[in-house]
Amino acid sequence: MLEMRVNGICRCSHHPMPAIVLRDQSGARLLAIGISPPEAERIAHELRRGRLCQPSIYTLAKQVLSMAGANGNVIPWLDHSEGALVGGVEFTRVGVRISLDCAPRDVAVLAAQWGVPIIVRDALAADVEQTAETVATEHLAPSDAGAWLERIRPEDFS
Repeated sequence: MLEMRVNGICRCSHHPMPAIVLRDQSGARLLAIGISPPEAERIAHELRRGRLCQPSIYTLAKQVLSMAGANGNVIPWLDHSEGALVGGVEFTRVGVRISLDCAPRDVAVLAAQWGVPIIVRDALAADVEQTAETVATEHLAPSDAGAWLERIRPEDFS
């Protein structure tokens, strides 16, 4: 098992798509979760806890988990399954372990909202071999994501 936390949103110098970057506690290992430009903007707002015009799906998810008794014992997780990145959140309620599947990007945002690390399970942790020195990224502060998204051109995706 490997504990990781959201480090921010960035753009890899090799790919035009943005990504949520997770970093382990030592800062030596990174895991990037690819997201679309609209998701990058929405998630950047969430990560900086900005007010959107209306409550987000993350606000709803956090409220539902709280009502289900997940306060303080939420464990966000990521893993591999049949070659795909999968994720979810687990919590214990009245002695019963409850696990809910969700998209990896949503795991990252919920973990950031709860202020808890993401548990990267062994199958995936073994594949997280990239070090901070070997991943070339252009780091974007959440406040810069909107400006970066405005610079994207259709030919960036061909």
